[in-house]
Amino acid sequence: MISERVEEMIKAGVAYPLAESSEEGDFIKLCSNENPFGPSPKAVEAIKNKADEVGEYPESSARELKESIGEYIDVNSPRFASGTDQMRLWILLARLLRIPGIRL
Repeated sequence: MISERVEEMIKAGVAYPLAESSEEGDFIKLCSNENPFGPSPKAVEAIKNKADEVGEYPESSARELKESIGEYIDVNSPRFASGTDQMRLWILLARLLRIPGIRL
């Protein structure tokens, strides 16, 4: 089923703002991060169930996340690096590589 927003745009004849026409037929190319069918009902339900926790910052060590991933793929969790933003990951990488001249 196509999402209501996309269906309304089609009915109204509104050109999709980021779409490209296809040379091969009557197709519309969406951006790689778009889904004309809307979110999965499971994803919507998961978001609703955790909506009251949206204002909480993640634990900086991501211990629970790393343990869950480790259990899922059967890898020891200390092998994972994590960060809440890209700067944290760059710092972890610099420490790991011990790059000369970079003070942390």
